[in-house]
Amino acid sequence: MCIFAKILGKKKNSITDHRFDLINLISIKVVFASLIILLLGQQFGGFSQIGELIIVSYSEWLGILIDGILLFSINWAIRREEKKRLFSQFGSESNAFALDATKQLRKKGWLNDGRLSGINLIHAQLQCANLSQSVLNNVDLSHANLNSANLVEADLRGSDLTAADLSNTECRWTDFRNANLRWANLEGAILDGARFEGADLRFAKLGDINENTVSFAGAKMSESLSEREVFIIQNSVSMIQKSMKGFSMEFYRELFKANPMVKALFIAKIEDQASKFAQFFELLISSLDNMEKIIPALKTLGKRHTNYGVKDYHYRVVGEALICTLKKSLGHHFDKELEQAWLKAFGLLTMIMQDSSRGLMLEPVMKGVSVAAYN
Repeated sequence: MCIFAKILGKKKNSITDHRFDLINLISIKVVFASLIILLLGQQFGGFSQIGELIIVSYSEWLGILIDGILLFSINWAIRREEKKRLFSQFGSESNAFALDATKQLRKKGWLNDGRLSGINLIHAQLQCANLSQSVLNNVDLSHANLNSANLVEADLRGSDLTAADLSNTECRWTDFRNANLRWANLEGAILDGARFEGADLRFAKLGDINENTVSFAGAKMSESLSEREVFIIQNSVSMIQKSMKGFSMEFYRELFKANPMVKALFIAKIEDQASKFAQFFELLISSLDNMEKIIPALKTLGKRHTNYGVKDYHYRVVGEALICTLKKSLGHHFDKELEQAWLKAFGLLTMIMQDSSRGLMLEPVMKGVSVAAYN
């Protein structure tokens, strides 16, 4: 190692600081240079005076080659472990660790060069962190605490920020395109110049926003049902209320016909299950104009269904069976407008159940969610 150390001079101490890329570059160049000289020595060793000189120092050049390979390997291992440690601290649930890692990542340039794209930062405690101009696209930041953080000009495209706390953050010119911000809290955030094209902002708490300085083109916003949609849905249920027991039984027949495997998820007798379904169904529909009343029950139901083994695709099967049963029960009254209203209502209710089963919902969930003015 002594010959290689002389070549590097003062840079031999760089292995302990942030200039790892420089060491890798030098070690690679030395390895290639020594390899070429060794090959030339073998090729011309017996035919020229230069070749003889090369052969005389063959062992020294071989030592340089080995030194270069060893240093590159050691440096690569150190970089890998340091990267692992810093990424772990960056996503830590300790704010002190996360802030310290943020400073080190910024010093190394890793915060801004895209190296952090796609990492897992669930529940990260990054409040007050300086993340300006950071590249964090496709990062999982669900449930992360970013309260009062600096996100100016940060790249968060495609990131998962469900239920994240972004309150009081500086988000000027931040790129949230195609990000998932459902149930996120952005109250008090400075959003001038922020881009939300294609983002999912359903049930996000946005507070007061100047719509002239923020781009919401193509974003999914409020999922609230209109008064007209609530009226026609509740009116359609009133038409089948007298035969609700029969409607419930027909629903389960359609469900089991569409997917016989679903039947294994039900422990109670189908008659008893149908009776429970009828009661809850009527309660749901009567509460569509006051969702806060029914959300706790939906949250409990969503978590219970997960324990029963219900998967996301089961909700789709249930929705198809429900629409089919409504068509049979309502006949010509089930027109296109009513079908679209039912599909929207079912999507809203199942989204709340699914999100609650994943622990994605903030409390209180329904305050400040209406952003229809920005649609």
